[in-house]
Amino acid sequence: MKAKNFSDSKTFLTKVYKSVKLEGKPAEAPRLKGHVLVLGIGDTALDCARSAFRLGAERVSVAFRRGFQDIRANDEIFDPARWEGINFIPYSAPISYKIEGDRVVAVQFDKNLPQNTDPEDLKYTKTNQPYDLPVDYVVQAFGC
Repeated sequence: MKAKNFSDSKTFLTKVYKSVKLEGKPAEAPRLKGHVLVLGIGDTALDCARSAFRLGAERVSVAFRRGFQDIRANDEIFDPARWEGINFIPYSAPISYKIEGDRVVAVQFDKNLPQNTDPEDLKYTKTNQPYDLPVDYVVQAFGC
């Protein structure tokens, strides 16, 4: 996607790492403001979310299509993310991006609810109940 306020996790974290760690110039790291939405729930997604707060975002949400019982992130990164105030939005499957000009202004989701309770083989189904979430910046942290 070619939007000024959209990044995949590899590009986003590389920019952060390069400016903060390699070059020792945190002032040159990307500056964020407003609501940052991270798509995904693995360790990389939570690294992106925690970095977004450190880069100035006032609000950070992590949206993912599964429930808390089926997340990919380990507790060592999930728990600090919760304590830092990251907003988690489970059961949310992204459908599309709403674009205005060269910016993403919202992400459209469909609810993706569990159809069984088997912890070893959870099944999810989209409900055809779409909703939009307004955003100022999006980081895609799945399928990159």
